[in-house]
Amino acid sequence: MSAMSENVSGLPLSSAGPTCLWHSALVNRTRLVLAMAVTAILPYAYGRALVVYSQYRVLEPRFLIQLAVATLAVMALTFGLAPRFSRRTAWISFGVVFAIWMAFYTFLVFAYNGEQLPAWLVFAGFVPATLWVLWLAWIFFLPIPWFLRGTVLGILVVATIPYLTLFEINGLTGDTHVNFALRSQKKTAIFDAQAGEIEGKGVKLVENRLTDFPAFQGPDRTAVLHNVKLARDWNEHPPRELWRVAAGSGWSSFAVVGGYAFTLEQRGNQECVVARDLKTGHEVWVHKDEANLPRNQLMGGPGPRSTPTVFEGRVYSIGATGIFNCLDGGTGRVIWSKNILADVGGDLPGHGVSGSPLIVDELVIVDPTGRADASLAAYKRDNGERVWAKGHDAAAYASPMLASFGSSTQILNNTTRGLTAHDPRSGAILWHYDWSNEDGVICSQPITNAGAPDQVLLTAGYSAGSQLLKVTRDDKGVWSASPVWERPSRHMKTKFTTAVLRDDFVYGLDDGIMQCIDVKTGQQKWKGGRYGHGQILLVDDLIVVQTEPGPVVLIEASPKKLVELGKVNALSSKTWNCPALAGKYLLVRNDTEAVCY
Repeated sequence: MSAMSENVSGLPLSSAGPTCLWHSALVNRTRLVLAMAVTAILPYAYGRALVVYSQYRVLEPRFLIQLAVATLAVMALTFGLAPRFSRRTAWISFGVVFAIWMAFYTFLVFAYNGEQLPAWLVFAGFVPATLWVLWLAWIFFLPIPWFLRGTVLGILVVATIPYLTLFEINGLTGDTHVNFALRSQKKTAIFDAQAGEIEGKGVKLVENRLTDFPAFQGPDRTAVLHNVKLARDWNEHPPRELWRVAAGSGWSSFAVVGGYAFTLEQRGNQECVVARDLKTGHEVWVHKDEANLPRNQLMGGPGPRSTPTVFEGRVYSIGATGIFNCLDGGTGRVIWSKNILADVGGDLPGHGVSGSPLIVDELVIVDPTGRADASLAAYKRDNGERVWAKGHDAAAYASPMLASFGSSTQILNNTTRGLTAHDPRSGAILWHYDWSNEDGVICSQPITNAGAPDQVLLTAGYSAGSQLLKVTRDDKGVWSASPVWERPSRHMKTKFTTAVLRDDFVYGLDDGIMQCIDVKTGQQKWKGGRYGHGQILLVDDLIVVQTEPGPVVLIEASPKKLVELGKVNALSSKTWNCPALAGKYLLVRNDTEAVCY
């Protein structure tokens, strides 16, 4: 009986032992696998935080929280875990995590590095600055003495100093690649006016409608010029450089009237409207406003985005934070000024206010952002009094433009959700067509008279291609727009640029590659020429391509194939600014310099 009792009481011990051991091993392996999985959050969160800090000297709270939570989670999962494995298993596990970490950053650097520095140099500076995060997260798991753990952590923290000291970020490319640069490469621009404003001596703007380029993308705001002839062979007859000057930051273009060129630049903490003599490049006058985009909204770089509009001797300009100026074109004197965002109760968009002013009779039309019911506003040209503010959705990053459908003149305005047509006098919405992309970011201008007088071509980017609309009015006077193509075309993803139309064929940069499509069908005719997310101008049957890397290329506007007719190495760094062609003068600029040919 006693023997039987001993046997019975021993049964649970002998049967539970292996089960408990198996359960414990499963828990340990699960903790290890979970720690590895959570570690996958760390490289992107820290890499993003490090890039943003080295560019703007600000820390993004969202990614800092991700980084802290993921690091603490890995620490908790690995605390006391190493003794449950052999030293060999522990080191192999950490080696796998380290290999994955290095593979991730290798891919990240070589896939998303810009063109300013070689990828190997960026890798050598950037990756050592990340290793302390990995070491800290796994510090409880490592099977080594605490003194050694702390010493290695200190060394890895110090390894971030070379990167933060020697490297900086010069913004992103159009494909969101990161432009790393050495700090020694940074040049401080020297301007004619170092302090205070330059007041003009009263130069007179004598308008010449045949040669002036008075607004964004030209007289018609279509990036199409009809009265200019260019030499067709830039290899035999290259453009002659007339002047080259330093320019402040920003993506504004030039407006040219009466022998003077006007643009917007960021100089330190001041947003400047700059007037230059067209033939010499010398500053005639400079108007300055204390304004700068917040550091957390500088993904596209600092500085104004819009182009001034010149009309009847006055310069109308809009800065990135919404400062709306009416200046005397001869002197730079302020006639009136206001902030369009504050005036309509709007908000600053992620990339700053970008739309350029549009003149319609006695009104100047602008597109404030942040309010769906005030995405377009009209002000009196003479005194700046607001006449109306209307809208269907929040404004996007394009500019308002005029269009005619029969006897009706309408203002077309791209919004985050589509295209809206307004009555110029009242601002009333005439029609709206929902068509956008998943980011709600539209930068391109619509193309009117696309294949027929009552048709409009929309192009986008960020995953969306193009769509052709037919605009009609019924018997009751109600306007509407409907698609012409059976389904949107996957072609002509223009993103930053605006496509141009010639003889029923559309030419534009499709995700940075020149493309020609048939406007009647939306089908591709050809595609070639990797020019990046630059800008274009159609001049008769020629296209001037301002490439994103900086050179200017001349090509034929032919539906048969891509034919390059020459290239000028005008600029040497990222260029998102539109070229301006006033008579025989071609002006190009980016965020560091401006050139006239």
